[in-house]
Amino acid sequence: SDPLPPIVVPTDDDDDSQRSVTRVQSVTSTVETLLKQHDKALKQRDTKIDKAHNDINELGEAYASLAYRMKQDTTKSHKNVEWSNEVTTHYVKQLTFLKSVLARDSFRDLG
Repeated sequence: SDPLPPIVVPTDDDDDSQRSVTRVQSVTSTVETLLKQHDKALKQRDTKIDKAHNDINELGEAYASLAYRMKQDTTKSHKNVEWSNEVTTHYVKQLTFLKSVLARDSFRDLG
């Protein structure tokens, strides 16, 4: 904000006029100080808002990263379960085959 224009002091020596000018100068100084404080407060607020936006963006990125990792882990877990099922099925087939071989051999031994 631009500073207010300087006060023009009247040339007569009237005390009331001088008091008025002094009062106007005092109020002007106070208003300029308040405007500077307001500008500073606005800048601080803008800085806080920018920081909040950055924090929100970082949080969003962290959530996205977490979701991606969870999806990967879930996919990996599903693959592990599928692999485990395949291995179990394979061993069940092997055991069934071995049982049949053993049963056949036992039957042979009896005969």
